[in-house]
Amino acid sequence: MTMDLRRLKYFVAIAEQGGVGRASAVLHVAQPALSRQLRVLEQELGAKLVVRHAGGVTPTAAGRALLGGARQLLEDAAQLAWMTRAVAAGRAGGLSVGVSDVYCWHPVVVSIVRIFRERYPEIDLRLLPLLSGDIAARVLAGRLDAGLIFASEPVELRLLRMPVLRDHLALAVHRGRSLSARPALRQFDDTDFIVPSRELSPQLYDLVIRDLNAAGLVPARLHQASSHTAALGLVAAGMGCAVVPQCAHLRAPEDVVVCRVAGLRVPIPIEMIRLPDNASPALARFAEVVAAGAARARPAGAARGRPSSRAVAQRARKDRT
Repeated sequence: MTMDLRRLKYFVAIAEQGGVGRASAVLHVAQPALSRQLRVLEQELGAKLVVRHAGGVTPTAAGRALLGGARQLLEDAAQLAWMTRAVAAGRAGGLSVGVSDVYCWHPVVVSIVRIFRERYPEIDLRLLPLLSGDIAARVLAGRLDAGLIFASEPVELRLLRMPVLRDHLALAVHRGRSLSARPALRQFDDTDFIVPSRELSPQLYDLVIRDLNAAGLVPARLHQASSHTAALGLVAAGMGCAVVPQCAHLRAPEDVVVCRVAGLRVPIPIEMIRLPDNASPALARFAEVVAAGAARARPAGAARGRPSSRAVAQRARKDRT
């Protein structure tokens, strides 16, 4: 047997208002219709739900038992309806986003997350710090909705990509090492170097090695780190210098200094990736916030893409006048 939510709503109003007439005024439903629906509900349940008297009605023992559960059921139904509409509109739901290692702390990413949480507090946003290759694989497999990754790593062409920010490589050195006013890579010859893992970040590894070779640098030993966080830990332990993104200074250990050095020319573009057929409304809202955050972070005067044909035509007319 199924119970009609409308009849339960009518019963709750009658019980709470203490009469059909008063419930009719609250619900804006005619009294005969309310009385008829109450009788149908009593017949369905096989129980008398209210006792009628001169002052109105009073719930019976069965009516009191039904009243509490009916209130909860109606509240749950209303919450379910709200949640369904909110998810469809991108105001609620769940969203999982992978973020490349140290960029969880980057000011642009922090600002994006803060604004998104303030704007959409009902969306359960889950951030997973991972390596770029792992993020791309999980997005392709549908295990992540989106990712913020190092854009130079090879990814599937079918992924949608959006530029977010640009960083640069820097050198993490132990605080006890003396540095010149303008450090350069060639000053670190015969030093142990910690570089990104060739297996986990092949493109970044190749770019770093290219810059080391271009500077004529011959490291004493070359260590590969599974993450930038691990590289910082190795520097703190005195195992050498590490090539890391500039933003690694945001979480560097106390004994580690992250500095720009001449000779490290590798840019670190960070992009958002997602599948084109992921129709999640929450993801669409997140992409909007990311795009706005990227625009705020873009340097003044930076290229913003090719102008539209309309803009070109307007400019041409202005030049002719």
